[in-house]
Amino acid sequence: MVVWATGLAALISHAEPIQFLEQVSRGVQPTADVSSVYSAITEFGDNSNGGVGAESHRDQPAGGDGQKWFFFQTGNGGKEAGIRINLGQGFEISDGDSIQVGMLLGEKKRQAYTDPVSVMLTDGPVGRPLALATYAPAYTDGKDQVTFLFKEGLRDTQKPLHVSILFKQDSEGFVQGLARDVQIVQGDGLTGDVQGRSANHGSEPFDYDGTIWGKEILTPKPGPEPKMTGTTIFGVRPGKPIRYCATAIGAKPLTFSATGLPAGVSIDSKTGWITGRAPQQQGDVTIAVTATNSKGSDSRDLILRVGDEICLTPPMGWNSWYVHSEGVSEQAIREMATAMKETGLQNYGWSFVNIDDCWMGERDPVTKRIQANGKFDDMNAMVDYVNSLGLKVGIYSTTWMSTFAGYIGGTAPNEAGDYSEYYMPESERQNPDQVFGRFPSGIEKRICEVGPVWFVDRDAQQFAEWGIDYVKYDWLEWDLMTDEERAAGVKPVRHGRDKQKQNGITQRFYNDFRALDRDIVLSLSPKHELNEDGFVRDNCNLWRLTADIHAHWDRMIAPFEDDVVKRLALTRPGSYGDLDMLQIGPKGRPNRAEKVFRPSPLKPTEQYHQVTLWSLLTQPLLLSCNIPTMDEFDLNLVTNHEVLAVNQDALCKQGYRLENEKGNYELWAKDLADGSKAVGLFNLSDDNQVLTLSAQTLGMKGTVRDLWRQKDIGTLEDSFSANVSAHGVVFLKISEPKTAAVASF
Repeated sequence: MVVWATGLAALISHAEPIQFLEQVSRGVQPTADVSSVYSAITEFGDNSNGGVGAESHRDQPAGGDGQKWFFFQTGNGGKEAGIRINLGQGFEISDGDSIQVGMLLGEKKRQAYTDPVSVMLTDGPVGRPLALATYAPAYTDGKDQVTFLFKEGLRDTQKPLHVSILFKQDSEGFVQGLARDVQIVQGDGLTGDVQGRSANHGSEPFDYDGTIWGKEILTPKPGPEPKMTGTTIFGVRPGKPIRYCATAIGAKPLTFSATGLPAGVSIDSKTGWITGRAPQQQGDVTIAVTATNSKGSDSRDLILRVGDEICLTPPMGWNSWYVHSEGVSEQAIREMATAMKETGLQNYGWSFVNIDDCWMGERDPVTKRIQANGKFDDMNAMVDYVNSLGLKVGIYSTTWMSTFAGYIGGTAPNEAGDYSEYYMPESERQNPDQVFGRFPSGIEKRICEVGPVWFVDRDAQQFAEWGIDYVKYDWLEWDLMTDEERAAGVKPVRHGRDKQKQNGITQRFYNDFRALDRDIVLSLSPKHELNEDGFVRDNCNLWRLTADIHAHWDRMIAPFEDDVVKRLALTRPGSYGDLDMLQIGPKGRPNRAEKVFRPSPLKPTEQYHQVTLWSLLTQPLLLSCNIPTMDEFDLNLVTNHEVLAVNQDALCKQGYRLENEKGNYELWAKDLADGSKAVGLFNLSDDNQVLTLSAQTLGMKGTVRDLWRQKDIGTLEDSFSANVSAHGVVFLKISEPKTAAVASF
């Protein structure tokens, strides 16, 4: 039978067309034509503007065989053409079934047509993808009966079923052709009443979103029974306020209770908030936390670790930069927090709602503390609202006089906190409070550097009074230049030589926040040298390892670079090398006040890759997308409690490389608190391939569990092999040694 890679979206373009046909024929031996139906077909037109438009279709006879054929053609310079056939409802397609389409491919300029053809089943003309298969046809001037094999099938299709067939081509050619009968061909698993119903929908537009193509939801939906989620260890300094919110999934309403709480500490039964003051004595306190609903209860221990370290597992939450950017506002933060609650993200331990750059106004004339601009009416009220949802608020600043987006930073040119000598004319500002202009214009103004007057301590006090639980400080160090050098056009370079100055800055604001009567997670984004990692790590909870991330494949594999791997090794409980935010879900664009959010340009397999890798590497998990418009696939990526548990494991060990071949594959593992190991098999190549995990290399044998699918799939004795999609990953957990087996996906 045909063996498919982890994602149904995996294309088989690497295989020769004839070889693939032979595979299909060996895997599926059709026994009967259950149904042969056809109906109106919508022609897809030019895709040069990012969408596939519909045009009038026309029926044409072909070959004199009396069959009804349907014409399709791409527009000039178009990228895709295709057809859509309404099959009606009543279908169940099971493993091993196929769809066959009679096709006659027309002329393609300059080359044979060998690009993949994909079939997608949707539950409506513009519905969610339900299954997908591919076939790479050879150029033909005659009839070609194309067979599309489905490894996994559909269940309980209540809506009309649509077959969408897409032909991909380059800008130098065009594709035209005909398609006729669609046949559901019985495999060894077809069940149910398979009957096609003709339904003419004419030239109805098909708003095809190429980024959805091939999205496969791997995580099963949770049951109604309660299940505790989130971290099982929480750090707090002696005598400081405890701010921990217990989380669980299951049917609503859920109530929470706890035993073993220290004196003066309580739990809110409705929200799960555990609050009060930590004991003065250092040590571990074990608290049994229980979630209860109408279906039962679930309990587990929470270790409250009283000591010098906080943030004992990587933070999980959301950041405004890649979605709202310069458009961030109190309304946007409230809406995002509400969506985190309503989508269920909060139930899985996603807790921080972080405001990035562009929130700053002027300094208070008396206290000199930074104040919010006019887009934020009441910071205290906003924080109270977010807290009421079981969430925490984070905020952004810098030790420079100017932020990267051109707002007021944490230092000033004078004791009065008067920055007016550097202000842009109001007519040139993108935003009334964007007073300096975006980086790098601040270099010329000499405000993209630490100012002579330090206000970070006062800002820290303001953040604490607002109820902030997370602060990100962002800056780059620059060599100071003489006026003569500046006049001569000498470009500033990153500061890396004056260690005393750089280290003094880092220590100073770290101590400012440690002096507060509040534990605030501190994230740093300075650019520093490799040999400074140890120092920076000791003065924050998160420190950036790379430049700002982008949704490109090359950034997803950047963690495998040797210099990054060395820096990752310095991770410890309470301090994490930071690879920046997750690039999944609907996104805006930095430095714009976007209101239209676009799907991530990463392929589905690449999105699985990032979430898996960030979990193995004990990374902060920070979304930066428009949560209210996340689709089912997006939410699947971030609501798998078994995957998140690897990231939040109480042992808090960094993942480590087992085996690799540069540019081809990476095998990584992570030791977990229960004695098991999480393992990622990463395919970095552009083709599907089989990757093998050796028991000797891993250092253990045992049961193999697919974490994304949340099911046991075999055992590891000597080795375990899996077919992995191009740019994809298989995420495993190895535990409890049992009988050996080799399994394939």
